[in-house]
Amino acid sequence: MLLETALRAPAVVTASATSLPPGFRENTLGHNLSEKFKGDDLIRFFKAMLKPGVLRTLPGKPGPNDDMLLQATAMLSQYGTFKWPDFKLTPHDLIKVKTIVGNQVGSGTLTAGRWHKKVHVGFVTLSRMIRGYLDRELAQGTLNWDFVIARCLSMALLSPLSARSGDMTRPPHPPV
Repeated sequence: MLLETALRAPAVVTASATSLPPGFRENTLGHNLSEKFKGDDLIRFFKAMLKPGVLRTLPGKPGPNDDMLLQATAMLSQYGTFKWPDFKLTPHDLIKVKTIVGNQVGSGTLTAGRWHKKVHVGFVTLSRMIRGYLDRELAQGTLNWDFVIARCLSMALLSPLSARSGDMTRPPHPPV
């Protein structure tokens, strides 16, 4: 729900993100919406959102990014300050949210850092990688062409095994 709206304009994201927790408070928790929400309400909302199948992500991605919860916390804190001038989340509530994020990253419900869809190496990319590697070895010189040929063959053999270009070029050069 919250993640699904992230593909829209920022004004729509803000409107949707601030409308979800009040509905959760009213329908699920049975709280009065004229009263300001507490950090525990926010934490219960995040735990309900992190149940499997609630948030949709990109195909192949194990889960939403951990920054989503931290940004949602900041956005809802600003919303609370706007609606109730004396509203403030306690440092203890923020630590609870960060602990939940850490636990969810550890369990695999959330992803940490940048995630890229796996893109397999095509013929043109493989050809350029091998040609660039051969050109570099030819320009800089090499003591033994066996290592160079072995490296090119290993790249050519790894490409049909659904390897990414970064996976194929990671191993260090063999000692000379």
